[in-house]
Amino acid sequence: MDIALLLSPDDPIDYDQLLNPDKAAYLAPKESDGPTLRVGAWSFAEEAYTMALIEAFLMGLLPNLPAGTPLRSFLAQKLECVPMRVSKKLALEQLAGRPLLKKLGQKRYLPNEAVDPAIQNATLQQLQHLYNAFLCAKEKDILYIRGLDTTTIDPAAKVPLGRPPSSAFSTVNALGHRTGYWLRYLDLPKGVTLRSFLADRLTCSPMRISKKLATGSLMGRIIPRKIGTAVYVPKFDTTDEFKQQVEEAQIELNRLRKAINQFTMDIASLLAPVEEQTTLRNGAWSWIEERYTLALIEAFLQGVFPSLPQDSTLRGFIATQLQCVPMRVSKKLASGSLAGKPVVKKLGKSRYFRDETLDFHLQQNILNRLSLLEAAFIQDLKKEKHSSRSVSRPSSPNHGGSRAGHWPLKEEIYVHNLINCFLNGYLDLCPGTTLRSFLADRLNCSPMRISKKLGTGMLLGRSVPRRLGSTVFVPNRAPSMTFHHLAHEARVQLNSLHYICFEC
Repeated sequence: MDIALLLSPDDPIDYDQLLNPDKAAYLAPKESDGPTLRVGAWSFAEEAYTMALIEAFLMGLLPNLPAGTPLRSFLAQKLECVPMRVSKKLALEQLAGRPLLKKLGQKRYLPNEAVDPAIQNATLQQLQHLYNAFLCAKEKDILYIRGLDTTTIDPAAKVPLGRPPSSAFSTVNALGHRTGYWLRYLDLPKGVTLRSFLADRLTCSPMRISKKLATGSLMGRIIPRKIGTAVYVPKFDTTDEFKQQVEEAQIELNRLRKAINQFTMDIASLLAPVEEQTTLRNGAWSWIEERYTLALIEAFLQGVFPSLPQDSTLRGFIATQLQCVPMRVSKKLASGSLAGKPVVKKLGKSRYFRDETLDFHLQQNILNRLSLLEAAFIQDLKKEKHSSRSVSRPSSPNHGGSRAGHWPLKEEIYVHNLINCFLNGYLDLCPGTTLRSFLADRLNCSPMRISKKLGTGMLLGRSVPRRLGSTVFVPNRAPSMTFHHLAHEARVQLNSLHYICFEC
């Protein structure tokens, strides 16, 4: 062998001429030698041809095959490979995306004498088509390994994989014979998992797909477990109906892809800073807000809202209506109580389903009640904003910031009346509000200042029960006219004491 020729970069090299002629003649295959045995991975064309051979073998449609021939040796002869290669493939119990029986290679051939000649001829014609496709794929693999052009194969001599078979195939297909030609919904290679396919199409990590599929629900429908590990298998069908389904599916996918791309483009405008942004609510829940939230939950579960998208979560819907972060809603629902009523666990994960059978008048009554509660909630929001602005802008140097230090007599009088109204249920407060947090909010001071004062056990020269600050507010469930009159007088007195305590 000439080393200089091997290392020369100028002229193309014919490696067959570089070998020793005597050695080349020795290594050249004899005419009596058989074809080169196949090894290595199985192509899909080979799997499709093998599956067709197995079906024809089991149905007894091979006229020239002797009775009693084992399937393993028959496939090894047709595929030009050793029988062990066939055994290893059949041991996987899956071929061309379809399951196989155990110990299938040990089956013996039994010819079917009562077979219809038309079915047998159509099967043999389809086997020839798949064999030509198998040869085409095999020659392409050989040319690819040698680095040659794979387009030199004569398509007239070798039918490429995917060419529609003859008209006789439709008869076989109608009888359930699933060999051969297929048409795909998606242009994917066989064996691609659903998890990786969705991650590629959605441009996200496969873990995000796994977490979503692991919830067991998608668009309000139950999905099977471990569906992400499903592999893509091309479907064997050539009917016009299936082709039309493929075209409609592609059109729908393109439409949804454009919609999600448009939504992605709108994200930038949603995230762009604006001059005036709505301040998200935080902190304690008012009684009005709890009643409005409870009404929203009841209407959500009844399927009243006509414009709410299907499969919307209750948590996100409530957060949007209350202008707060979803975590605030989750924490409130996790407390197990809302407006004095118990709340079931994991209520925020509920999905919205429109009730088409709901009575129209009942629906209008629910929506009208929601409108009244929403108006009251908005009015309460305006009051909170106004009060927060007045507190944040001190009227004099003596009243700036939160209160601290010595308790004057007028402040103790105001606190004493606040405690009486709190214990009697005269105030419009959220059930469960503690006396400590209520007094700290009304006096504009830290809760620790309230705890220290109540911890002394004295207020206006009177003894105070221990742990009074942990008392929770309980509203009057059946108020009478006398109760309303007493509550009104108590609130008027509180307003006058508040003026004396903070303004004078």
